[in-house]
Amino acid sequence: MPDLPRVPISVGIGPQFTESLPALWAMLNLRIPTMIRYSARHAWAKGSSPHDYTDAINGDKPMTREAISLTLPDVSAFARTLKTDLGETSPGHQSLLNAIARAGGYRNFQHLKATQSGAPVQEPVEGRAVTRALARFTSDGLMDSWSTKRKVRQHCLWALWAQVPPRREFTEREISDLFDTMTVFRDPAQIRRSLIEDGLLRRTVDGSVYSRVEASPNTTAQAVIRAVLGRRKTGSAAKA
Repeated sequence: MPDLPRVPISVGIGPQFTESLPALWAMLNLRIPTMIRYSARHAWAKGSSPHDYTDAINGDKPMTREAISLTLPDVSAFARTLKTDLGETSPGHQSLLNAIARAGGYRNFQHLKATQSGAPVQEPVEGRAVTRALARFTSDGLMDSWSTKRKVRQHCLWALWAQVPPRREFTEREISDLFDTMTVFRDPAQIRRSLIEDGLLRRTVDGSVYSRVEASPNTTAQAVIRAVLGRRKTGSAAKA
C-alpha cells in the first residue's frame, strides 16, 4: 500500500477521550494488557499507577475520573508514533487513523479530514437501498410498480425527478404525459402528489402550472438516478 500523503490534520479530543479508550482499543483488536502498558507509558490515567488502571478495568475498584483534553496538531504523525509504540500488535496506519477519528467523535478519518478542509462530507452509497429501488424499474428504466415503503419510494421518485427538464413550466396534462413516458403503471396523479410532498415538484395555487424544484440528491439517490438513466439510454438505443 503506498504511503498516504502527509497532511497535518488536527483534532481536539475532549474529556470523552479517556472514556473512549477501551472502545478505541477494541476497534484496533488489541488486548487489555497492551492498552495498560501504553496507558502507563503515556500517562493516560494521570496520577494513577498501572496497577490502579488494571484494577479499574477488572472492576476491583473505581478508577479516579479526571477530565483530560488532548489536542493533536497532526493526527497522521500521532498515528505513526502510536504504531511504533504498539509494535507488532499494531494495525495498519489507515486503521489507526480511522480508529483515532472515531474515538474523537467522527465517522472515520475521511470524515475528519473533510471537516478540516471544509469540503462537503460524502455519505456512503447504501447498496441495499439502491438495489431495492432499482427492483421497481424494468430493464428499460421504466418504473413498473409503486412501493409502499417510503424510503424506497423516495429513491424511485428521485429517478423520475431527474428526468423532468429544469427551469421549464408544464401544464398538468404536459407533466402527466411526461410521467407516463417514465412508468408502466401510468398513475401521474400519484407521482405528482408524491413529488410535491417531497419538495421536488412545485405547483401554482390553481394547479395549472408545474415545474421542477432544483435540489441536491444524496449519494444513494444519485446512484439510483445514474442506473435508471443508464437503463433508459440502453433501452432507447436497442429500440433504435
